[in-house]
Amino acid sequence: MCDVRLVFLGLPLLLVPACDADSKSGTDPGFEADADVDADTDTDTDTDTDTDTDTDTDTDTDTGDTGTAPDVDADLDGVLSADDCDDSDATLGDMALDADCDGILTETDCDDTHPSIGGPTSDTGCGFREVGGGGYHACAVSYTEGVVCWGNDDHGQISHTPDVEGLSQLDAGYLHTCALDAAGSLSCWGIDDDSIEDFHQVRGTPEAPGFLAVTAGDYHNCALDSTGAIACWGRDDFERSSGAPEGAGYTALSAGGAHTCALDPIGAIVCWGWDAYGQVSNTPSDGGYTGLSAGQLHTCAIRPTDGITCWGVDDGSGTDFGPVTGAPGTTGYTAVTAGGHHNCALDASSALQCWGWDVYDQVSGLPDGLFARVSGGLYHNCALDFEGAISCWGRDDDGLVSGSP
Repeated sequence: MCDVRLVFLGLPLLLVPACDADSKSGTDPGFEADADVDADTDTDTDTDTDTDTDTDTDTDTDTGDTGTAPDVDADLDGVLSADDCDDSDATLGDMALDADCDGILTETDCDDTHPSIGGPTSDTGCGFREVGGGGYHACAVSYTEGVVCWGNDDHGQISHTPDVEGLSQLDAGYLHTCALDAAGSLSCWGIDDDSIEDFHQVRGTPEAPGFLAVTAGDYHNCALDSTGAIACWGRDDFERSSGAPEGAGYTALSAGGAHTCALDPIGAIVCWGWDAYGQVSNTPSDGGYTGLSAGQLHTCAIRPTDGITCWGVDDGSGTDFGPVTGAPGTTGYTAVTAGGHHNCALDASSALQCWGWDVYDQVSGLPDGLFARVSGGLYHNCALDFEGAISCWGRDDDGLVSGSP
């Protein structure tokens, strides 16, 4: 339903590398924007103020390269070279890679629209950058081919997929999906047929740009604008839409079955909507949380000091499948996603762990390997590895698992 989305105005999201050289200022396609940098730590301090290439006589003292360009360490891993293509082992935990030596560091290094030091000039073969598990469908954003969706198409979840590129974030709901482009404009598709389950979760989408994150629930959606204010639309029983908190400064949010939760600037959590199982009233009252994800009747959040905390359905009834009580007690997790009645998380090594309802092997059917992202659907999950390849497991109606790209 909703993977963790860290925006941190400035996170959703998750695990975005903190040392991405593509965020440099200025217009120079190389590393320098304002002044020379003596990154190779020789004793020659640059004093010129050029805005392009070095003309001084720095001595390249490191042995990691044979070039004469100024040494850089954009990922801060302690290894200096002219192209800093040394990131096969990330020492800061940001999983940065620069295999194509273009000087731009990301989780999967599929960022080659601006190659500055050579290397490939396209993202061919880089796979996908985002994936979202919904009710009985899933969608993913490709680096080169826009949006791809698969699974059930009874309400246009697949056939109404927009032919757009440049999407930066995506989240799948029960019968629909919403996505965000680089300008902050929202696109939603899927159920829009005035049927009994159409609550204008698609046609009610705000048209203005400037949003930073979007989350899709069962029949409603919410988004964060550039000030951190929350806008919601779609079904509104239990005030799942109109009950959103006022004000600005919120940094992340996640929509579940009929409730939604958000993080404020100090990492405190506020939830609203349906509360029959403590989805709202059992919300932790302390702060320091860095990410959260809402499922059907529960929510889970991450805090570095004490791992994963979950709340909601926890009464031993026929609707309690252990998504709350089964949460791992250890620390070191970097992401959590809540599915229908189960959850999955990524630990510090990028390995998967899942708990909760396992009727379709959505918990026990974990794929092998290490992963950069994971998203829980109603009875399935999909994850992205560091090459941008998709692995899905769980319920396989309409090719939801076997038909993944």
